[in-house]
Amino acid sequence: MPLFFAMKHKRYLNAILAIFGFAIIGWLSFMRPDWLLAFGMFTSLSGYFLIFICLTPTGDLSLGQQEQKLPFKKWFMKLCKAQLALLVITVAAAVAFLGAGPTFAQGALPIELAESVVADYSRWQWGIFPWGIYGLWGIIIAYVTYVKKGLPYIYQIVRESWPKRFEPMVKTFIEGTTNGATTMVFTLVATTIVLLLSYSFEVILKVHHFAMPFITFTVVSFITPLISFRFGRKLFKRIAAKGGTLVRLYGWLIVLMVVVLIGASYANAWVINKHPELYKLQCHQCGNYFANIPIEVRFAALYWGWWLIWTPFAGAYLASISQGRTLREFILGLYAIPFLLFIIGLWWGMTPFLTFVSAFQKMFLSLAASWFHFTDEESLFRGAKVLFLMFLGITTWIVFSKMMKGVRTSAIFHTGAMPLPEKTHYNRLWLKDGCKTQGMTKFGHKLWLSVMGTIFLHTMAGWYGIQLQVASMGVLVINAVYGSFDFIFYRFFKDRALIGNKNIPPFE
Repeated sequence: MPLFFAMKHKRYLNAILAIFGFAIIGWLSFMRPDWLLAFGMFTSLSGYFLIFICLTPTGDLSLGQQEQKLPFKKWFMKLCKAQLALLVITVAAAVAFLGAGPTFAQGALPIELAESVVADYSRWQWGIFPWGIYGLWGIIIAYVTYVKKGLPYIYQIVRESWPKRFEPMVKTFIEGTTNGATTMVFTLVATTIVLLLSYSFEVILKVHHFAMPFITFTVVSFITPLISFRFGRKLFKRIAAKGGTLVRLYGWLIVLMVVVLIGASYANAWVINKHPELYKLQCHQCGNYFANIPIEVRFAALYWGWWLIWTPFAGAYLASISQGRTLREFILGLYAIPFLLFIIGLWWGMTPFLTFVSAFQKMFLSLAASWFHFTDEESLFRGAKVLFLMFLGITTWIVFSKMMKGVRTSAIFHTGAMPLPEKTHYNRLWLKDGCKTQGMTKFGHKLWLSVMGTIFLHTMAGWYGIQLQVASMGVLVINAVYGSFDFIFYRFFKDRALIGNKNIPPFE
């Protein structure tokens, strides 16, 4: 009996400490993102560690059976395609989150500022970012799965190395981080699509859901409870019963939220027309809440956190396509694109990018002129903007759907693109067992509420709110990366991989 109470009090203590820790991270994300960036100053170590591997006998280690590896050309094309997809999503997110918002969060990020911030932090702090972190995560999962014959979870790198009392703690933290980061990634992508499509209709209809943010907040609030009530549970059961996948789940949500935001835009217009005095009462000093930290630091935290939260999903994808390759082949192939970007930046700077953007703008202006036959310049620009937003939103939706094609359970939030064996045992405590997966009816409402919460946050705080989200989650991811760096180095030493041992025993 005393043992039971001791365990119960220990769980309460751990819960209190976790809440306290999250509160501190949230406060730092809001008030001192520069401290979070300083905490991530060792981010570059992962990138340089991969280069170190290439120069040692460890680089010859094969990640599984040679017979299973893809031809080099096909493997490299998959690498390039994944990076292109992530670039498209990143551009779409930048337009969605930075291109619109409450008055105090608009028009404050010129391209020159973004260029100087990224160049400066990359030179002195981030290093080969984010490829180094993605590569490290991918190598750990590939090593655990293909070499040690474990399950595709990064926390299994500590298996058989520490007492079992320590293993569940590692599993809980990294499992929660992986799940949380991937959920946030999907949430931000779905929100990006919703915003881009909403913007395109708002430009046509000449309304704006940011005109009076608290009106939009109220309208969306009416929808939120329906997800948790009996109606919502029936909806998710119906989606699951009809062959429901994540693609279908997010598809219905995107359509619903676009309609809701357009309705909120009309509600804004009606209130402004009927009660202009309420419009004058809006908070015009809201930006002061974020003014304690320079905008350069907040953008750096946004950029840093955005790439970090992709780490579990991107790393798992790299592992999934790299079976049979040596570590050296894996690293050199992964670094080909950043090396090319470095050469281009060294010689031409941002000129190629700006030239591409200019050509893109001219293309949409030309399409608007030929399709709609506008007679004045303002209408022409409005038509081009609608086409651009619609194109970017639909393209991102297609890429997003490809990422989740055929997924019907929550497994993707634990292992990304890495498939799980059919007879996987599930247990929250033991490291050798997998994370518990759930069906659509169990976790669907959580995903919808997550997207709605992000729309709330962006409506009220613009890109500053998104910065708080990604910086907070980025700290958790970077902790997992730091720990994993230590674990893989220890595992290489214990398995004598650093001196070229290729007869590495699997997990027991």
